[in-house]
Amino acid sequence: MTNETTTAQQPTSNANTGIKIKKTLNGNNKVESLIVDSGPLIKGHQLVHLANSFYTVREVLDEIKDQNTRDMVASLPFDLVVRNPSSEAVAAVAAFSKKTGDYTSMSTTDMKILALTWMIEKETNGLSHIRSQPLHAMTSNGTNNDAKPVPKPALQKTQNIAVDQNVEPLVEAVKSKSSDNVTKTNSKKKQAKVAAEMDDDAGWITPQNIAKHKAKDLYGSISVKNAAKAPSVACMTTDFAMQNVLLQMNLNVLSVDGITVRKLRSWVLRCHSCYKVTKDMNKQFCPSCGNSTLNRVSVGINANGQTIYYLKKNFQVNLRGTRYSIPKPKTGRNANNLIVCEDQKEYQRALQQKQRRDKQLLNQDSMSLDSAILGSIGHKNSDGGPSLLTKSGMPLVGYGHRNVNASRGRRRK
Repeated sequence: MTNETTTAQQPTSNANTGIKIKKTLNGNNKVESLIVDSGPLIKGHQLVHLANSFYTVREVLDEIKDQNTRDMVASLPFDLVVRNPSSEAVAAVAAFSKKTGDYTSMSTTDMKILALTWMIEKETNGLSHIRSQPLHAMTSNGTNNDAKPVPKPALQKTQNIAVDQNVEPLVEAVKSKSSDNVTKTNSKKKQAKVAAEMDDDAGWITPQNIAKHKAKDLYGSISVKNAAKAPSVACMTTDFAMQNVLLQMNLNVLSVDGITVRKLRSWVLRCHSCYKVTKDMNKQFCPSCGNSTLNRVSVGINANGQTIYYLKKNFQVNLRGTRYSIPKPKTGRNANNLIVCEDQKEYQRALQQKQRRDKQLLNQDSMSLDSAILGSIGHKNSDGGPSLLTKSGMPLVGYGHRNVNASRGRRRK
């Protein structure tokens, strides 16, 4: 395990937002070890007043491409220590993310950030509080057993008034009563208006109190009972999939400007052709009907123990590449035919290529072991043929994200 330190000079001045947050997050409210993703660095978030030690991985620094952000990272007013997570941490995070269904939504850099958080948390506080199984999302069934029917208003009985009765006292009484009602109504409206104005003033976020709201939302997603005390280890990221895995594992998350997940979710694959569900997130074809029609959907459990799937209301089937017929299959070693079913020889050859590559990586050093666990691959193939695997480590089914019917522009003359 190697450590690298990026040292920067102290700045001459700070932003107003950073000064206000410093007054709120000083002393015991500082995080001891903060693992930083690329999101807060790219956004230019003030981090110097949030923690005592800052850590990241080499891949995060490699993701920063523009020169302005690189100069800003080089001039950070703190030491950014670059560490590599252990193979144990990578394996634990990869196994847990597969259980929540977020494994396929995260890159290798995201997985290493999670593994580094897991490793530092183990070094600091141990593993007794870290979950090995994700929590099941609970939701209410929307029923209210205590509801009672509203009674209907009683019909008012009309009384007959004699014709020869004196009408003038009745008219005067009605006028006086209506004037009293108008006065009471106006007073109630004024009181309601004043109360509404007071509530509106208290609920608005203004330039004067925006730093206070940011500091309030900073620890909004930390999974500790005492929110006033900052945790010893936390991770700051803007990726919702990473936040979901961290909170499911009972690790601490710091938000960037209040951007955090509000609900923990678990994911499954649901076929929109036969409506079957599978929990194996590595599947590319439906185990029931055999089509490549699996969609990732979130799942929850209501109070009665029933499973609920949260589907898109405006779901549309992807018709990319269906305007024209698929090309005819070609022969030869470099044919690169389209994969349309699971029992196709090209798909089976791609799976064998993946297994052979993982076996080769397992026989190398620890960094290659991490690559084998995370599924990061290169574009070379040991058998001399073209690589049938994508960057995610899985075979490419169909056209993928490429639209073969899209116009490629004019031909050069």
